[in-house]
Amino acid sequence: MKVEIFLQNEKNSRYRDKYDEQTLEFIRTDELLAAAEYQYGFIPGTTGEDGDCIDVWSISESSHDTGKPISAEIIGALEMYEEYRGEKQSDIKIFVSPEKNTAELTEDIVAGIKDFTRRIFKKFPEVSISFGKTLTAEEAELRLKE
Repeated sequence: MKVEIFLQNEKNSRYRDKYDEQTLEFIRTDELLAAAEYQYGFIPGTTGEDGDCIDVWSISESSHDTGKPISAEIIGALEMYEEYRGEKQSDIKIFVSPEKNTAELTEDIVAGIKDFTRRIFKKFPEVSISFGKTLTAEEAELRLKE
């Protein structure tokens, strides 16, 4: 299934540009605690349990333009949970590939994203994170349609 995604960071960068998820207007640049191996963004027009657009990781050997929508194929997802002040929310991460030859979602890629996420959340010790299942492309598509 193809989706339009909006990328916010360059590959291997410690910086992420923040955009208004409705208007896609640039807001600011945030420095991250670690460099992201893959590009990160969101799927405009979606809403996750946290009220924000659903997050997306672009699994690609190359870097794609940030700050504008591009088309990509869903290749899987990762269940993630954030707990803050006793309230636990699901925050699914969708994996996509913008290339014609769709990337394969491997255990190493998922492990790297989990490690990166744990490092980023060190900035927020009041938030506890945990991970659930890694979903197939078909399961991810069903979650996206919920």
